[in-house]
Amino acid sequence: MAKLEIKYRLEGKALPPRPIKVAIGDWGGSAENRKENGSEPEPWHCPAFVDGCTHGFELLYQYDTECHVLNVNGVPTFQWSQETEPGGVDPRNDFTLSNPPPPTEYLFITSIDIQAPPGYVLRVEPHPRYFRDMTYTVPACHCGHLLTEWWPKRMFMVFKAPPPGHRHIFRKGDPYAQVLVIPRDQYVLQPMTPQERAKRLKLEEDIWLTKSLIAKRVWNSSSGVEFNDHYNVLLRAFERQGIEGVEAVVREGVAEYHRIVPEGKTIPEYLDLAKIAADEKEFVAAKELLHRVLKMDPRNAEVYALMAVLNWEQKVPKGAVVAMRQAVALQPDSIRYRMTLADLYRRVNRPDLAQRDIEAALNLSPNDPQILISLAMVLADRGMTQEAIERCRAAASIDPKSPVPLYSIGVIHTKAGQRDEAKAAFEAALAIDPNFVPARQSLDQMLG
Repeated sequence: MAKLEIKYRLEGKALPPRPIKVAIGDWGGSAENRKENGSEPEPWHCPAFVDGCTHGFELLYQYDTECHVLNVNGVPTFQWSQETEPGGVDPRNDFTLSNPPPPTEYLFITSIDIQAPPGYVLRVEPHPRYFRDMTYTVPACHCGHLLTEWWPKRMFMVFKAPPPGHRHIFRKGDPYAQVLVIPRDQYVLQPMTPQERAKRLKLEEDIWLTKSLIAKRVWNSSSGVEFNDHYNVLLRAFERQGIEGVEAVVREGVAEYHRIVPEGKTIPEYLDLAKIAADEKEFVAAKELLHRVLKMDPRNAEVYALMAVLNWEQKVPKGAVVAMRQAVALQPDSIRYRMTLADLYRRVNRPDLAQRDIEAALNLSPNDPQILISLAMVLADRGMTQEAIERCRAAASIDPKSPVPLYSIGVIHTKAGQRDEAKAAFEAALAIDPNFVPARQSLDQMLG
């Protein structure tokens, strides 16, 4: 890797340029959201973003006095604090409006001269923190190429004016631009030959097929989107052995894929293999099998139901709910899917949404005592004790030989703090089935 020596000259209060680091906790994201299941994706998780942001160096605002650039009736207007700049320097001399009017840009005359090596130019770009800024206060400079090998003047920057109602803020030590040093090359664009195109296309397809298997680390965001480090794995292979190293890693990935996802299986067979892999905690393999089914049948609801199971097992509850919602959307008349989704909603403390899906399942099967009991438990979660007991009594009338409805009434009374009523319900359940363990345990617990 080449090392370029970049010379610079400072005037006045100018701060020296410095390498860019991803500032975790600011525009680089939050350090708490690590690369693990259930995390939110952060900018520093992406190698391409980090490499792009940290290449080159940054320029820093040098004055103690803040400058606020406002849009006043379509004109950039400079606003300063009332403090006097130490040393008698007036920073306002460095800011000016562009011409011709109406000004849509403003200029900042820096106090730094940077000289690129022979054959190179300085490329100025907006600082990476601009792209993550949701306050619209970070200045956005125009791109520019500076031939500084022979041009000795201090740099000036051109910034896009802030939109109406917003302001750009320059604070001491804040970076306001990214500078790259690039060769003054002339580009000659040529289409790939058919052979080159075919080779690149094949490599792209194989990487896409096997990226989760190539990766050394795989994790799922809170919504169930998979992230992995296959890019870094391939980069390390390239640094060791060039393109041959990349191709070798991909070949191994393809072989592993075909071991996990054998050719010629039916959809039920692939689903069975996915269930086995899930039971063995081989989550990446299970997902590859499910993705294969989706290629064969993009509207297969069972795939999404199994995805929900995988996400829950990997501690990604939101992703489990999202996947199960998709299964219900594909088969809205499936009682099993509705009830599974309702159970997930209960687990994530959304009994209101759980009630909605249980009631939809009850419309499909009005005399199902188990659905009635499930509805009762959700109503109890929402503090609707009497309505919950009525649903249990309805279930008991449908299946009078089952101790479950009466036991559930006991659970609801317990939740409501009604000890005597709960005790009576547990005893009634045991009168139907003296060997019904949940009622016996609950009663023993009450009696101490």
